[in-house]
Amino acid sequence: MSCSARLLTFGVATVLATVSAVPAAPTMILAGRGFTIETFEEGARAFGNRNYTWQEVPDALKGWRFTRMNGGEPTPLWLQCHRDMEVLLATSAAASDWPLAGWELLPDWTFRYTDRSRTKVRVYRRRLPAGPVVPLPQTGWTGGMLLIPPDVEVEVVGPLPDLKRLKYNHPGLVVDLGVGLWAWPLPMDYDDDGDMDLVVCCHCVPYGGTYFFENPGGGTMPVFKAGRKVGPPLGNVCPSYVEGRVRLLLPGQELVQFRQKGFTARKQIFPRSNVHPNRARANQWKYVDYDGDGRLDVVVG
Repeated sequence: MSCSARLLTFGVATVLATVSAVPAAPTMILAGRGFTIETFEEGARAFGNRNYTWQEVPDALKGWRFTRMNGGEPTPLWLQCHRDMEVLLATSAAASDWPLAGWELLPDWTFRYTDRSRTKVRVYRRRLPAGPVVPLPQTGWTGGMLLIPPDVEVEVVGPLPDLKRLKYNHPGLVVDLGVGLWAWPLPMDYDDDGDMDLVVCCHCVPYGGTYFFENPGGGTMPVFKAGRKVGPPLGNVCPSYVEGRVRLLLPGQELVQFRQKGFTARKQIFPRSNVHPNRARANQWKYVDYDGDGRLDVVVG
């Protein structure tokens, strides 16, 4: 342990006292696993499981630090600030707006990493008060990376305890089907057996994911089988029924081959994910032949 010395004076006597150095209190505490904190600079490795590197790093952010994670692997992170402060988060420019509600886009700060598409990354900010534990948005393959100024002390702790699902404590109970908070129901014949099943997307803890509830025997009031997770968390996902088949839209994108690809493959259908003048809490896209000309249009609500 490093030490410092100070002079204590009593009248004409001077005593040299040795005092143990007191470590600086952390400005923020970061909880989670599956990440490291690295220096953010041009050419630095961007992800733990890829050799992609950062390019076009803004001068104002050089020398900062970032949370390096594995691309495509969910990495839940929680942040607690010990004083009111502005926090910066970086994620792919193609990320859904839904998880970023409350975060302000900084349009002048963008950079890229060296995958085949040279993916563009945008920076968002949010003012956080001291005290509350706040989850950091994680969306898309890139995830959400915390950007840490050089003068901020960070204490990294392990993940928060796993949340336990409360049981009804009644083995034979039949209840209404539900998936967490802010669930997005997608009625469809998911298993192609001729009856309507239910797929539900949810973006909240602890249910986050896309779940398939099988209709075991048809009928007007089926009792669905227990849900089976078939994909990642999704928000603002809406079904469109076109020529006898279901097509799933996200803001500005379509989920393609979702049964085969596990709800991860996307196709861009519009240059922007938000057509509203400001950030919308709900951003729902559907295919429809609105003008009756035989061609599909897009309706956004």
